Amino acid sequence: YNNINNISWLEDWFLSIHNKKTAVRIPVRGDKKDLALMAYKNAYESFRIFSEKRNTETIALKNLAKLLNLEVLPEIIEAYDISNLSGKDTVASMTVFIKGKADKSKYRKFTLKGDVKQNDTGALKEVLSRRLKRIDEKDFADKPDLILVDGGINQVNAVKEALREKNMDIPVSGMVKDDNHRTRGLIYEGAEYSLRKYPDVFKQIAVIQEETHRFAIEFNRKKRAKKIYESELDEIPGIGDKRKNILMKHFGSLREIKGAGLRQLLNVKGINEKTARTVHEFFHGKDK
Repeated sequence: YNNINNISWLEDWFLSIHNKKTAVRIPVRGDKKDLALMAYKNAYESFRIFSEKRNTETIALKNLAKLLNLEVLPEIIEAYDISNLSGKDTVASMTVFIKGKADKSKYRKFTLKGDVKQNDTGALKEVLSRRLKRIDEKDFADKPDLILVDGGINQVNAVKEALREKNMDIPVSGMVKDDNHRTRGLIYEGAEYSLRKYPDVFKQIAVIQEETHRFAIEFNRKKRAKKIYESELDEIPGIGDKRKNILMKHFGSLREIKGAGLRQLLNVKGINEKTARTVHEFFHGKDK
């Protein structure tokens, strides 16, 4: 790092970023030189680790393409999972992995409609149909090179049916688990592919499957929690959607609303004295 020929360029670059003149100096001895050398070594090591990780992810994607005989390297992968509790409160998650890395800004959540709530395959078809209608919208990721679904041949076929109805051709693979609910292999074009020979692919698929499942479960829990608090607040006379939202925004949770004293309720902007007393009496009973 002693031979920097573009110091003036660096100073101009720092000026453009911070809007403040910066002088670049190269220490040649003493503590400052030791500090500069340590910074250089740290930066080099960070770059080496980053490069190795990026190369590992690229190799995993190449091996995945080789395993499934894909024509295009799956740099953009969308993964889907369905979550419900005894057939109720069914939701779906969509995660996006670009070049092996999760892009959480492109994640999407779906609430299921109609009579598909107790049918995972019907739910998947509905979700994919809704997603494919917006295939060119900037709010979503670019068109995926590969679609992964949590499940087997039935789930894969449901997605393929949605693709056929939209006259689209995107490879679809199912992520299957063993009896211990761990990633086992991939279903593609009617056959199951073991991941034993490709530990890097196994690791990548396991990460995608677990993340997609986590995202679906998290959304499902939030939906159920919201439903619980809404149903309980609905039982209070005179509390409509507007006042429910005011209370939830102010206190943050049903638990806090339940524990609030009368004075705290009276201090909520948008809640009058009558409503405050009604809420307090509902959870605590009338003052004697």
